Amino acid sequence: MAGAGVVFVTVGMQAHHAAIFEAAKSQHLLTVSTDPSCARAGRCVMSVATQPAVEILVNKQAADQSQVAFRAAFRMLIVEI
Repeated sequence: MAGAGVVFVTVGMQAHHAAIFEAAKSQHLLTVSTDPSCARAGRCVMSVATQPAVEILVNKQAADQSQVAFRAAFRMLIVEI
């Protein structure tokens, strides 16, 4: 993960969510998935869904642990959990 700014967690990686999150948060990286269960479990900072409508979930606790912050304009578009 050295040199990365974001970690994309693909669908089907549930068994590895905790390990990926621990490695990413130690480097203050944003973790993003299309799997909302990752954000809901606090193992991804953000999940993005486009069906049936666009929904961006941000897990506040995971963001704080990763020391990831978002600007106010973006925060207006998200659902914080």
